Amino acid sequence: MGKRNSKNNYIELITHQLRTPLSTLQSSVDLLELYIQKGNRARQLQVLNKVRKGLNELRKIIDQSTLIYKAEANKLSVTKKEVNFRELINDIIEIVITDTSDKHFINVEIENSAETIYSDELILKEILLNLLTNAIKYSPEGGQIKITATRRGNRTILSVKDEGMGIPASDINKVFEPFFRGSNTSETDGAGLGLSIVKKLSALLQAGIEIESAINKGTEVKLVL
Repeated sequence: MGKRNSKNNYIELITHQLRTPLSTLQSSVDLLELYIQKGNRARQLQVLNKVRKGLNELRKIIDQSTLIYKAEANKLSVTKKEVNFRELINDIIEIVITDTSDKHFINVEIENSAETIYSDELILKEILLNLLTNAIKYSPEGGQIKITATRRGNRTILSVKDEGMGIPASDINKVFEPFFRGSNTSETDGAGLGLSIVKKLSALLQAGIEIESAINKGTEVKLVL
């Protein structure tokens, strides 16, 4: 009964999150029809960009929700091998800059002993992609994002640190819950799934997560492999 209620609640949350981009798409289609009738090409292009943004948001919510479901249902297989971290993080930065913004400074520091990591490359990539996307999303333009990889004994510590808005102390224990959004993020788009994905995928890698944050000073998330 508990699992059924949990599943039902999860479906309700997903449905709720899908309503906003769907409403945006509907209003955009109505506007587009109006501007086509008026022959206003400049406005048509503006609305098309809004439609594209809404579609991307829908795709992201669906993809992230599917990933969380697969992780909870043990439908993701883990295949560990040697991963070149520098190549991996360069690929991730390229993806994030293309999809979000190139108006942040991303500083990468990798110790020689941490250049090669033994892990599942696809799962690790998804974790870091979510962490870096969050860091950029909640940081001001021109802010610095610092990514580090260090080796401590038999542990590799990966860190993503930003100079953004930070997380209120009252929210810090809730940020890994699906669809939870901090009380200071109302002006920023998002579904609140990124850190939930990080938590569940990290568990698959048997990796620890540490998070430190302060309002208006930024957030640092560490992945301990």
